[in-house]
Amino acid sequence: MPVPPQEFMRRLRTESLVESLAIDEASALQVAKLPHLHNDPFDRIQISQSIEHSLILATPDPLIRQYAVRTIWD
Repeated sequence: MPVPPQEFMRRLRTESLVESLAIDEASALQVAKLPHLHNDPFDRIQISQSIEHSLILATPDPLIRQYAVRTIWD
């Protein structure tokens, strides 16, 4: 990489108008409320954050689309 990873990610987020979302307690607790449709912990926290913060999750993953979460993928 031409710059350190921290700088690269900051620049990429700024240029793409994307914000970082920390894992908060409410989102972590939301994971326990999810049905066990699959076991990917990263997907499950993303689903939980999307539900907890009323966000739309951009994914083509059919397993994620089984959950009660709003998704888009064009």
